[in-house]
Amino acid sequence: MNKRTSWCATISKKDINKLDDTINSIKNQSIKQYERIITNGGNISEGSNKYLKKVKGDIVATFDGGCIYERDYLKRLIKTMEKENADIVFGRVKEYIPKNKIQKFCIGRMPDYDNFTKEDWDNFIPSNRQVIFKKDIIEKLGLLPEELWRSDDTYWFQKAKKIGLKFSYCEDALVYWEMKTNLKSYLKSIYNDTKCDRQFGIKPFGASKRKHQDKDMSYYFIFFLAGIFKVSGIIAGKLNHKKTIEL
Repeated sequence: MNKRTSWCATISKKDINKLDDTINSIKNQSIKQYERIITNGGNISEGSNKYLKKVKGDIVATFDGGCIYERDYLKRLIKTMEKENADIVFGRVKEYIPKNKIQKFCIGRMPDYDNFTKEDWDNFIPSNRQVIFKKDIIEKLGLLPEELWRSDDTYWFQKAKKIGLKFSYCEDALVYWEMKTNLKSYLKSIYNDTKCDRQFGIKPFGASKRKHQDKDMSYYFIFFLAGIFKVSGIIAGKLNHKKTIEL
């Protein structure tokens, strides 16, 4: 396990204040890292391309502001990569204890890893917050289309599946993610993600979600609003359709 590892992320200015605890959890990993690259400015694809061009490590670990990585997170992912000769390895995203109804609702929309079917695993696309990959796949996949202002990880990892790169899952590599804390930011995220997918023909992936517990009136209210914003995003994306980005 002597591979050089580069931690990389694109962080928007509004998320800079979430970085301190994330960086501390990265610094405290049980194995040494070679470099850390944080980019900002432009959209997320432009920022990601900056670090994809600069990275020098043998393995690239991408992270997200607001996440806390357990001490052996990187060690376990690399061990899985070497054992299974995988190109891309992803860990398990866990949530904090919910602070309010919004976070409780979001937890109910999380992937149900424990009950995934084979079809779920075939369809599942990991996010940038939970992944490491070999540097040499950058040349195979190419850089991101810079007009893609959201869904960069969905596009890149769908393309990786299409060309036959090997994915592996390490269930004991844990990353804790603090979800949206207010209704406005949650609905805005749904709208923007859906709009961008439709704008550029990115196919959303589907996988089993957890069974939501305690479905009170607040759950159904949030569910109803989320549906409205998703439909609005679909309409806005179709009206502003630019081109379908081929994988």
